[in-house]
Amino acid sequence: MQSPRLAANPRTSNGRSPAGVPLPVHRANAKPKRTDRESRRVKRYFFADLTVCSTVDLPELCESEGPHKPAAHITFDMEEVPDPEPALRAWVHLRHPISGDALLSMGKSEDSFILSFPHLAVFSVSAAGDRITAWPRPGCTMLTLRHLLLDQVLPRVIALRGRLVLHASAVEIDGLAVAFAGPSGYGKSTLAASFHAAGFQALTDDALIVTEDGRECIARALYSGLRLWPSSIAVLAAEAKADAPMAQYSAKCRVQLPEQKVSSGWPLAALFFLTEPPAAKTEGRITAENLTPRDACMAIIRSSFHLDVTDTQRAADLLQTAGDVVNKLPTVSLAYPRDFSRLPEVQEVILRRLEHRDGFGVRTPTTAAELP
Repeated sequence: MQSPRLAANPRTSNGRSPAGVPLPVHRANAKPKRTDRESRRVKRYFFADLTVCSTVDLPELCESEGPHKPAAHITFDMEEVPDPEPALRAWVHLRHPISGDALLSMGKSEDSFILSFPHLAVFSVSAAGDRITAWPRPGCTMLTLRHLLLDQVLPRVIALRGRLVLHASAVEIDGLAVAFAGPSGYGKSTLAASFHAAGFQALTDDALIVTEDGRECIARALYSGLRLWPSSIAVLAAEAKADAPMAQYSAKCRVQLPEQKVSSGWPLAALFFLTEPPAAKTEGRITAENLTPRDACMAIIRSSFHLDVTDTQRAADLLQTAGDVVNKLPTVSLAYPRDFSRLPEVQEVILRRLEHRDGFGVRTPTTAAELP
């Protein structure tokens, strides 16, 4: 649901979504409405290196068990009836690149952020990023609500808390993480699944926390799992257990991965940015081209999750972080035909680049045929 088209709408400041639907807001001192869900057992789940305390079952996550429960970093609850509409500032919309329809609208009040997914659900996030409340709209299934929470809301909440969260998949190769970033539909999940089918461990297929640790960067998966189209499952994960569709509006299915223990992360060896498939005149060519520091910084910013896009200090911090990451990591633009039969060649290009990563400073295009 990432899109290159961000549009601010300062005229929409009446506290309503683009469709004119009143929106809820979290108020720190407001007494929450009581629902029958309050009687449900609260569970704690691991999400990256954080703990989510939820009254809603989140079977996609690893539950924190045992007598010593870790403190909750983020609480999540669901309400039936929305609060009165808040007074929101300017809306920012993420739009479909073709139709122009709003996929996600984000607004800000004095003490909370609102994320509205048209016709599906509304989420309220406290200013500190430690409390999330959801209001599903009629017809929204629990599968869809959980998908929106795990894959859209929580990555932005973690970014709000000062972390760099990339829209990227990742795999483990010889104890190192290798990440593949890019917009939705560019093949991040399929590429990670192809490595997994080849015997490498897939870490995540959509979001990755990157932190600095001395002279290297550390990658942390938000949670394990793959979301693949049926055609990809048939070719790359035929023996895997595919769960229900990830959401009611998509044919993608969740594919279970071996449960990962909570980890301090993996050293990040390289960051590949997936580009559009080669043009017709170069169709069939696999290229891996080193990015300039400037282009790499901009690629990281474009591939990162955001919640408060009006925070100029956060924008400056993100630019600084992107620059620091570029100084520590090889960053490569990767283009290849979207053809299942060519994926082993793509893997070979990536593996060769990792073997010769000391030579990433040579900024010339590389093809599979040109590699030693």
